[in-house]
Formats: sequence, structure tokens, C-alpha cells
Amino acid sequence: MQESVISGGSLGGLLQFRSETLATAQNSLGRIAISLADTFNAQQKLGIDLNGVLGQDFFSQASPGVISNSRNAIPSGTVLASFSDTSRLTTSDYRLDVTAGPTFTVTRLSDNQIVTPESGNIYDGVELKFGGIVPTEGDSFLIQPTRTGARDLTVLITDPAKVAAASPIITDNTFGNAGSGAISAGSVDAGFLAVAAPLGGTGTVTLTYDSATNELSGFPGGPVIYKSGDPITFNGITVNISGVPADGDTFTIGENTGGVSDGSNALLLGALQNKKTIGNRTASFNDAYAQLVSTVGNKARQVQIANTAQTSLTAQIRSAQQSVSGVNQDEETANLLMFQQMYQANAKVIQTASTMFDAVLGIR
Repeated sequence: MQESVISGGSLGGLLQFRSETLATAQNSLGRIAISLADTFNAQQKLGIDLNGVLGQDFFSQASPGVISNSRNAIPSGTVLASFSDTSRLTTSDYRLDVTAGPTFTVTRLSDNQIVTPESGNIYDGVELKFGGIVPTEGDSFLIQPTRTGARDLTVLITDPAKVAAASPIITDNTFGNAGSGAISAGSVDAGFLAVAAPLGGTGTVTLTYDSATNELSGFPGGPVIYKSGDPITFNGITVNISGVPADGDTFTIGENTGGVSDGSNALLLGALQNKKTIGNRTASFNDAYAQLVSTVGNKARQVQIANTAQTSLTAQIRSAQQSVSGVNQDEETANLLMFQQMYQANAKVIQTASTMFDAVLGIR
């Protein structure tokens, strides 16, 4: 039975609450949890722990939910869903309709719009494809990308020593440099993990400044022109050298094997709180949560106002009904006294008539 058929009563109110408020709140909270797990895990993997080991996933991450229509021609036909880009997730559910081919169309249920794939079979950050048994034309599936995101969020690391708080690289200005050049602490991105040996076979890259050419040599891709403060990137590593180095000054970038006395990656983990990672990178965790609280609060206030209005309307209707068919105790008491006096008056009349009749009969 369609929910729209039940539009009144307690059951209708509960169904309306589920579809208009509860499901949206669950999806919103789930989106925050999924984005948190994805971005935090990614940054955690870019650091090393106290044992000098690259970080592992800190949170578990939910998978998109897929519910097949019970009326599908092939009940065992499957659709596989996975996250492609969590920053593009919405708070909506989707309906996948299998068409001829077989191919499929995806409809966003929040606005009933057919979604155009971003690339391949990726729809609003979710990749959809058929499983082992391909459904037939006319089959449909409900896709819930974020519904269980908050429920399935769990912490995987309980040992503080495994928190990847340190950066995997360490930089240094070689002792004895004659110039004022200084190298920054440096940072890494996902490209660092994609290269087998980002710092070469020795695990250390030594940069040497040549004043004649104004170049820094020693990079895997060849020398670069030096400009104070400009970021220098290679193999997923970014450093800055500022100041005025002297000819022959050297700077080193090496592997951080200890992970002690270094909280640079922990600072990056904390900075995720205000980084734009949600809503196509337009909102932070704080923004998304504030929006959720505001939406729920506004909805609760609307319900309170509607309840007050309906209560007042009910009282007015009851008063009008009672004025027509109800009992007014004061009015009924007055009527009762009037009827009592009328009864007593009639009784006197009957008594007087009886006395007169008896008198007439007694005349001789």
C-alpha cells in the first residue's frame, strides 16, 4: 500500500513524520558520518604512528544500502553500490529503474529528478552497477547511500600508539649552510602512497642550490628554478624553501622513522573539522551539523505551532458543538425550578377544583 493512501489519523501522522523528517535527519547525519570516516581515514593513512608505521583506517565506513523491489521479475537480480566521492553525497534516497538493454536510470527522490551521471555510472558520488545476475527491464531498486552511515560508524583503533600523528617525512637544513635559506616541514598527499619509493632507494632526497643557474637540483624529476616561498612538489611531497640560500647550500628530505615529537599530521586531522568536505565541498562538518540541527529545530517549532493552532481550533469546534447539543447546567437548573413552580401551581388548581366539587356535592 502506498503511504499517500493513508493521509490522516495517528498512522498517517507517523508515516508523514518518517518520510518528511526522520528519514531526512538520518540521511543528513549519515552523510556527516560517512564523510568524517572517509576524510579522517585518508589523512590518517598519510601519517605514521609511534612505531614508525603508516596509519591505518581509524573509522569503519558504511556502504550504500540497496533494497530490491519485491515485485522484480528476477528477485535475485542485484545492483552493487559503492562510494566514489563522498564530498558529492546528498541527503536524498534514489530509485534505480532498469530499462532495456539492460541499462538503467536513476531518480533522486527528494526532488523526483532524473540524475545525469557524473562519469560512467557515478551518480551524486555513488557508483552503481549490476551484480552477477543482471535484472530485467521493469525491475527497480531503492538506493539509500547515507541512511545507515551514522549507525555503522565505529572506531577501529583503540591503541593510542597507532594514531598516525606524525608526518612520514622529515626535513632539515644542512648544518653549515652559508645562506639564509630554510626548508619548511613539508606535507604529503595521496600521491605519496601511490609511489613505491617516493624518496628514492636511499630514503633521502638532498637538494643543492646552484647560484649560477638559480636552481635546486636533486629532485627525482630534475632541477627546478628556485623562487623563495614557492611550493615545490614531487611524488606527492610538497615543501617550501624561503630565504636566500648560498651557492652549494643543501637541504634534506628524509623518511620519518620514529614518529616521536612530531604532531604535524595530528594538526591536519584536527583541521578537518573546518575543512570543506561536504556538499560538493561547500560545507564543513560543523556547517553540515549546524544545518541538521537548524532543520530539526525549525521542523519541531513548526509542529509546535501547528499543534497549538489545531488545539485552539478543536476547542472552538467543541464549544460550538456543545452550544447546540450539549447541556448547560445553569440553564437546566433554571428550567427545572420553573417547571417545579408550574407543577406546584397546577397542583393548587386541581386541589381548589376538588374542594369546590366536594362543596357542591354537599349542598342539600
